[in-house]
Formats: sequence, C-alpha cells, structure tokens
Amino acid sequence: MERKRKGHLINRPYVKQILALFICLLLSNIPAAAADEPANNRTVKAGVFFFDGYHMQDSDGVYSGYGIELLNMISQYSHLNFEFVGYDKTWEEMQSMLLDGEIDVVTSARKTRARTELFAFSVPIERNSTVLSVLEENTDIVSGDYSTYDGMTVGLLSGSSQNRTLPIFAEENGFTYQSREYADSRQLEEALRSGEIDAILTSNLRRSENEKLLDTTNINYFYAITRKEDQDLLDEINYAINQMNLCEGDWGTALYNKYYRGGVSSASGFTQREQDYIDSVISGKKQITATALPDRRPYSYTENGELKGILPQFFDRLMQIAELPYEMIVPENNAEYDRLKESVDVVIDWQQSASLETEYTSGGFLTDTYMNTGTVLLTRKDFSGPVSSLAVLDGLVGLPLEHEQFKNAFLQTYPSPKDVMQAVLDGKADAAFMRTYA
Repeated sequence: MERKRKGHLINRPYVKQILALFICLLLSNIPAAAADEPANNRTVKAGVFFFDGYHMQDSDGVYSGYGIELLNMISQYSHLNFEFVGYDKTWEEMQSMLLDGEIDVVTSARKTRARTELFAFSVPIERNSTVLSVLEENTDIVSGDYSTYDGMTVGLLSGSSQNRTLPIFAEENGFTYQSREYADSRQLEEALRSGEIDAILTSNLRRSENEKLLDTTNINYFYAITRKEDQDLLDEINYAINQMNLCEGDWGTALYNKYYRGGVSSASGFTQREQDYIDSVISGKKQITATALPDRRPYSYTENGELKGILPQFFDRLMQIAELPYEMIVPENNAEYDRLKESVDVVIDWQQSASLETEYTSGGFLTDTYMNTGTVLLTRKDFSGPVSSLAVLDGLVGLPLEHEQFKNAFLQTYPSPKDVMQAVLDGKADAAFMRTYA
C-alpha cells in the first residue's frame, strides 16, 4: 500500500530587485522602491510591542521576530523605512498611540467592526490562529474531550479581539469556563506557569515553551492598520504586500517556521475515539483515501498512472510522519476528480481565496492552510494592452477581477492550464491569470 503529507512550501526570502517581472505581474499604479534611492523613502514609526516570536529585542537593542522581518520585507518593496517604537507598550496602548499620531502603523491587527470605524486596514497579510494552550504536563485537560474543559480558568490578553472567540467556542462544545485578563503576554505566561490559570487563549504567532496545543478556536487574517487619513502610507504597504505575495513564494510559512516551529508541543494526546481510529487504520481495518487534480503541474499531475507534484509529495511526507498508511486515488480526468471529492477521506488540494473570510464546512473540515500561492498575469510578448478578454482556469479562486484594469474584460474559462495558455498564444484572449510556479 502506498504511503503518502500536508506540508509547507518555503521559498527564498528577500528578493531585492524585481525589474522586468513586475511588467507581467498584477499591476499597480504605485512605483516600486529602488534599492539605490533611499533618499526618496519616507520614514514612518511602526508599533512593535513585545510579543515573543513576533516582536523581540535583545540586550543590545537589536530587534527580531516574524513582525520585524515582515516590516523589513515591506520596506524592500516600497518607499518606506520603519522606525520601531513602543516595545514596552501593550497592544491596547498601541491602538491609542496610533490614533494620537505617536506611531503610524501596527501590523498585527485582526479586523473588527469597532476597529474599522477607527483605522484603515491593509490588504490581508497572512492568517493566524486563535489557540488554547495548557502546560505540557497537564494531563487533566485532554484535547477534544470537552468534558475535561468544563470549569477551567482561561487567561486572556487584555484588549485582544481574539477573546470574543472563546464564548462561542465554549457554547458550541458544551463547556463552561472562567476567565482572567492580563496586560501582556509575559503576565499571561507567568500566570499559566504559576498555576493561577489552567489555560491561555492567544495567537499561534507567539513563541512558547513547555506548552501544548489544546484547541484552535478560530482562524482568520491579520492586517496592518494605519490612521484613516494616511492613505499614501496604506497604498505603499498594500503595494508591498501584493508584490511579496507574487514574488517571495510562501514567505509567511518561511517566517512561521523560523520563529515558531516546535514552540508548542504537538503531544496534545488523543481522545480514546481518536486513538481507536488510528489503531484501526494501522491494523488495516479502516483505510484512508486521498485524491487531487490530475492536471495542475507542478502542484499535482498524473505521470505513469501515479499522482505526482508538490501537493502529493507533501501529503506523503505528512502520512509518513503520522505513520498512517493510505491509498492515493488517481482520477482519470477532472470530471472524475469532482466525483471523487464526495467519496474520498482527504482532498489534498482544496483551494480557498484570501478574500473569503469563512471556512468551508459543507460535508467536511478544513485543515490549517499549508501552502499559499500567488497569481500572475500572462500575455503574449507582443501584447501592449488594454486587456479586453481574459482566459482563466475553471474554478480558480482569488482573482482580482474587480480591478479597474480587468472589470470590463470578457471572461473565458478553460478546463486546464494548458488550454488557458494556448488561448493566449492563439489570440483568443489578450491575457490569462495563472498560479505562480505553473
């Protein structure tokens, strides 16, 4: 029996010079910052409150962390230089400082109705999860066994929008809890270590030790926020984020692996029902089946009767780590793939647009995102515009069709990437949207 992984695509960080490539990528009216023109750059103050793994400062005053590298990367793709401010402040204080003009931007905000009335939000940066964690030695509270959650005391970060996910999660799973709020993550972690609380609710973008993941209560996007009147700054940040997504590969996963991988123990334990299922798969009483599209090079494709490519290889690695046997079902064509999606246990290539705020729940569950891809605009070399017709892959999500350049274009759909590209070559379409790496 074949053994086949969910994984992460990591691409090179920090590409300083993107020249001709910008011509064929999604277009923007804002020029890219030239590396040799620092005099043109605007210096802005970025709020960088302490959050272990995201914003950190060593004894020499050197900053590091996911959020710091994010700002440095934005600087490379814009006319912006960042001055780091407010390391000794809390998240709540950051928001007041932004309104008062003491800082110009913060990168770690989730979108809420109240915040959208006060601040301007960038395009989505990346996703983060709201997670419940307990001490690693805690055996009284068992992941997924919600009867053991009942009555626990949960520590919350004061002012965090993630706190609102807990009462919903508790009601859905039938347990009660008490809560206590703390000003910053240091106080939160100390309360957990001292036994003052049983669990903490925080972002997964937090480095931790001697903790294990209990549950994920919510997954959502986070953003950079600015003052509403600072549209020029927001435009620069949006341009940079879009270029990073197009040119830097899966930069978010690369930073996550650098600062958080291994921070929270996966030894969360299994419920008896879960362990019984694992045992039945290993013994051969049950079988795990999986599938993917057969014509999406390099993501997944059929060769010599086998599914190959980035996604099947990742899934295979995951199943090897889990030591679970499985069978990869190879569809003959896209129509059979559509039928198989309703019967197999795992569809390894489900796509979700960054513009969709809700999870797919009809008939199944979504894992955490394990690979992000960009979209490029493909034209013939002799094409000079404007775009009046667009070829796209049937089912391709996340396309910027409302962009001023494309909103009046005639849309043509095709069943395979090869057909999409051929339509451009044959002059049937002026341009095509394609996934990066295709």
